[in-house]
Amino acid sequence: MSEERENQFCQLWDMTSDRQVGAFMIEKGVCDLLIAPLARSKHYRVKEISLGILANLMCHRASAQAVTSHGVLRTMIPAILQEDDISVLTETVRFLRAALSLGGDVAERWSGVLPEETVDRLIHIMQSTLEMSSMRSGLLTEHCAHLLESLYYRDTLLLANSAYTVFPIVDLLKRNSTLEEPLLRCLQYLCEEKRAVENMAQCPALPKVIHRVMGNGRVEHSLSAVCLSLVCTLLTTSAGTDDMCAWLEKDSTITTTAIKTLHRIMQDELDDAENKDAERQEGSAAQHGANGQQDAANGQQNGANGQQNGANGQQNGANGQQNGADQNGEQQGGEDSNNRDQLPQEGAAAAAAALEANRQPI
Repeated sequence: MSEERENQFCQLWDMTSDRQVGAFMIEKGVCDLLIAPLARSKHYRVKEISLGILANLMCHRASAQAVTSHGVLRTMIPAILQEDDISVLTETVRFLRAALSLGGDVAERWSGVLPEETVDRLIHIMQSTLEMSSMRSGLLTEHCAHLLESLYYRDTLLLANSAYTVFPIVDLLKRNSTLEEPLLRCLQYLCEEKRAVENMAQCPALPKVIHRVMGNGRVEHSLSAVCLSLVCTLLTTSAGTDDMCAWLEKDSTITTTAIKTLHRIMQDELDDAENKDAERQEGSAAQHGANGQQDAANGQQNGANGQQNGANGQQNGANGQQNGADQNGEQQGGEDSNNRDQLPQEGAAAAAAALEANRQPI
């Protein structure tokens, strides 16, 4: 494959992380297009990118359901777990991990097509890549551990037949602390099987792993709870009681660490409660302050409204005085008009009287 074609293929791989792009590619039949390179290509890089595209499509439920409904892919992908190339295996395990994380029908159909030797294969891959220093090998080991956890969580029948895996899981925990969370949870699920608990009681490295995890002040509380669950299971099971008591007598730091862990969890819970109370009090004080500011603003607004009302009252008074003055003027004008009308009448009467006097004989 040329460098240009590889770059184009990688760009397509990156684009499929977008849900809408993935849906578009599903409509264009990408599942059918990728069957040929997966089945016939001799180049591991081509297979890696093809599986990477499919793994991205499995991150979104709609496109994952379309991929799951493809019968050829459901047969082909589990078989690729037998490949030896780290990059191809990484994308294959990432694909299966994404499928099982979706739950529902998607997870059920993919877990149903995995071969019986899948657990052994995952453990073998982890054992083979654990000492490798490359980033890719570390990523593959992590994906395998999480996929194994998902399988144990979902399949009780698988748990019943996996008691023997306690020994390699404890060995992996002993050799690598980065796998603590998924592998300790695997042991927690295996505690449901009596034979698995008996095997745990025969693992001298397990108390050391538990002590290492619980002694880490930065470990998550949930992981500390898993360790305490393992200790309690061994203490309350006839198969592990004697051995566990012997462990505790021999190494009292396990008990001390357990007590410190419980104390740390309780203290953190108290701190969280106090922080929440403080936040609520601060929020209440802030709310009261905001209410006080709002009340002050309302008071200022009411004062301004009062001043405006006073100004309006003064304006109304002035208008009333002006209206009264106007009415007085109109009344005076009416009286003057009446007087003017009366004067001509009086003058006419006087003239008529004079004329009548002139008509009398001398």
